[in-house]
Amino acid sequence: MTSDNDANDETEQPIEDVMMPKMSLCRFCYGTGGRKLSLWKVLFIVCVSLGIILLNQHWILPTYCPPVLGFCSSSFGSSSNLEASREKSKDDEHLYDFSAIISDDSDLVNFDRIQPTSMRTNTRDDRIVFLKTHRTGSSTLARIIKIHGYRHNLTFALPRTVRALNFLQTIKFNRDFIFHYPGVKGQKYDILTNNARYDHEEMEFVVPEAAFITILRKPEDEFESLFGYYEVPKRLELTEKRNPLEYFVDRIGYYHSLQRSYVDLFRNGQLFELGLDEELSLDSRNLFDHIKSLEDEFDLVLIQEYFDESLVLLRKLLKWKLEDFLYIPSRIRVDKDRYEMDDKLKAKIRTWNHGDVKLYEHFNKTLWWRIGQYGPRFSEDLVKFREMNSAAFERCVDHQESKIREEMFIPSENSVFCLDLFRSDHDWTKAIRRAMTDRFPEVS
Repeated sequence: MTSDNDANDETEQPIEDVMMPKMSLCRFCYGTGGRKLSLWKVLFIVCVSLGIILLNQHWILPTYCPPVLGFCSSSFGSSSNLEASREKSKDDEHLYDFSAIISDDSDLVNFDRIQPTSMRTNTRDDRIVFLKTHRTGSSTLARIIKIHGYRHNLTFALPRTVRALNFLQTIKFNRDFIFHYPGVKGQKYDILTNNARYDHEEMEFVVPEAAFITILRKPEDEFESLFGYYEVPKRLELTEKRNPLEYFVDRIGYYHSLQRSYVDLFRNGQLFELGLDEELSLDSRNLFDHIKSLEDEFDLVLIQEYFDESLVLLRKLLKWKLEDFLYIPSRIRVDKDRYEMDDKLKAKIRTWNHGDVKLYEHFNKTLWWRIGQYGPRFSEDLVKFREMNSAAFERCVDHQESKIREEMFIPSENSVFCLDLFRSDHDWTKAIRRAMTDRFPEVS
């Protein structure tokens, strides 16, 4: 058995004989007399050293010598700093150069040359093609039209797939997209109002002698609404960004190139829904020709920012009663899906959506031209309509609740009048499909 003294003698042999290869690496582990320091002393030295390093980094250097700290951080930065630096470089790599887009090409094409035209006289009061656009108030307007058509037993052109709520929207509308009820026996339809991509010739074939209407919204506001309503921050993992919308816009070229279905409408999306492909919307002459065609083909283009004014004009076009246009707003986003936009951010969105800006500017101008053509009774009719609509709102709405994605109005009574105003656009499609099936049963 080896005694404690024998063990001590063994460890006290000359360092040169036993530890020479390791001496340069572990000199700090030995005292001047060649004795190995105890473990707690080694730990003490390590802790003190770390303390000095941290003290220098967080107090002494920042306070008394910040240039030294900056040099150390840049030259010998921590892994987290390096990771942040890499992330920033990656972000900067995708920054979009908005100066590369021509934001004002009025010298090349003068869009003011497109003049408003009078409403066509060869349309029928009970024939309507409503071209819906996303996040423009179109669901509220579609509900107004569907209520009227349902009450007056009009014939609706509905999607061919029985459970579908909308037509195929990635390509232009085709007459084969509609469901042909066996009992219709070749008769034409009265109303087409479910989401579809515009094709005038095909839609006119399905609903002849129809009044063509649509609705537009300021491109920057529609852009922000699309971004929030379709939860783009969650889909693209941008929820941790300070301002997800600003981050997205600053890298719009990169995200647009991903070709995700939920960002397809983020560049001139209103023009796309009105039949102009994106690449064509970037060419000023194509854009001019298309807007001019829309001016000739549409009887009225409503403007979301002037919704009530637009409805008064639509009443005159369709010769309906004012009470036929009563509405309760629908599909209102909750606050968590709304994002702040300063003037700089709005300018970037407008530059990216240059085609939609020209489209909106023209038909906004046209709207006010039509209001001028309406005559002196316009203001009187507008006030009367707003009073009627406010009365309907007071009668039918009990309170408002925030759901997961939308603000919902809760009805105060179960009358047919009120429940019709509350029924959603999609629910009206289902009810109309059932009514159409009953009216035009399969012939035995």
